[in-house]
Amino acid sequence: MAATAECDVVMAATEPELLEDEEAKREAESFKEQGNAYYAKKDYNEAYNYYTKAIDMCPKNASYYGNRAATLMMLGRFREALGDAQQSVRLDDSFVRGHLREGKCHLSLGNAMAACRSFQRALELDHKNAQAQQEVGLICSYERWWCGSRKNTDQ
Repeated sequence: MAATAECDVVMAATEPELLEDEEAKREAESFKEQGNAYYAKKDYNEAYNYYTKAIDMCPKNASYYGNRAATLMMLGRFREALGDAQQSVRLDDSFVRGHLREGKCHLSLGNAMAACRSFQRALELDHKNAQAQQEVGLICSYERWWCGSRKNTDQ
């Protein structure tokens, strides 16, 4: 009997934690939805604020970081966006949009090689992804142009 009573006590102690976790997830999803609404209206500062609230509630959700990265990109804050995109793929390496955003940030910051790696990872995950295919194609075209122009100046 004593063992059962201890078990009941342990279960009772974890039930409020589970409820708090579920409540936090619901609240975080609500913040994300509000962020999405502001993003759709192109109010990127407010979208950023709501995505940040979602992250504060559930810091292990890759899509929240991905959404905030997209918002930061729209605000032209590519270094910060890169950090969020990288965090999103650290949390979920199969998050294709996270890899795409990481690649776009790298490109915007002038790092074509890192961008190419990000886009190639997105293609590994989704070989039919048109955006990743286009970005890899553009980088390859740029590299061919760059190498050709370097040859002409070296001669």
